[in-house]
Amino acid sequence: MQYHRPLLLHDTGTCTLAVQDVQRSSLPFAFTLQRHGDARPAVTGSMLCVCVDGATRRPVPLPRTIREALADDAYMLAEAS
Repeated sequence: MQYHRPLLLHDTGTCTLAVQDVQRSSLPFAFTLQRHGDARPAVTGSMLCVCVDGATRRPVPLPRTIREALADDAYMLAEAS
């Protein structure tokens, strides 16, 4: 995470989250936090969510339903890149 400006306890704002890519067993996300009334980002960052087998804790392919749902919104993936 990169902190660009302070956010205080009672500040309100918007969090924008975008899937950057659909990989075999993971989804990298990018996010931005903005205080209401300020177009400049307060926080930016990224995270990687990995689909794992509950028993082995090893990566497994993303479920078909998730891949299909993300494919339906492929135009959003292109905008986020």
